[in-house]
Formats: sequence, structure tokens, C-alpha cells
Amino acid sequence: MNSPNRILAYSPVEDEDLKAVKQAAWLARMSEASVTVLRVLDGGVRFNLWKPSSIDPGSVELQGLIEDALREEIESQVAPFRSEGLDIRVEIRWGTPWLEVTYSVLREGYD
Repeated sequence: MNSPNRILAYSPVEDEDLKAVKQAAWLARMSEASVTVLRVLDGGVRFNLWKPSSIDPGSVELQGLIEDALREEIESQVAPFRSEGLDIRVEIRWGTPWLEVTYSVLREGYD
């Protein structure tokens, strides 16, 4: 079995302890892989009022503010992993979580 080179760690909002990220970081240390942390905001359920639309430019601005705040929070949470030398990045997407994870793997070729 080949060692992974690129790991995708889905980090749901409910995972406040970053269990998936910690597991991915452990695996990345063992295989010298990079890690991408993916957080998906479920635009169809919880954030329906904030979901961007083509006719309401204010909602696009609100979406950007939400993404920026969330990215800042996750970036601060993964900072200790970076200080260990891990190559770790953060992605925020809107959509259905399981679909966005699947699309990410297909598009980016994660292991």
C-alpha cells in the first residue's frame, strides 16, 4: 500500500475538538503528506437565509463575511500543526457536505 501524499480532512461544524484534523495530522506526519481541512456550510439547511443569490448582492457579501470569520477561526486552530512543520491548508465551501467532500476528492485527487 502506498503512503498518502495529499489528505483531505472533512471538519464538520460539530467537531469542535478537531478530531478529524488531528487524525489527518497524525497520518500526515507518518507519511510526510499535506493536509487540506474542508469545512462545508450546508447552504440548503442551516444557512438557507445566508445562501448567496443572483438577485441579492447583500447575501453574497454576508456569505463572504461568514466564510472569512470561519476561515480565521479554523486557521488559528490549525496553527499549532503548521508550527510543527505540517503543510496544512483550509477550504470553506457551501453546499451539501457529502457532495462537497466527494467533489473535492474527484477534483483534487486526494488520497
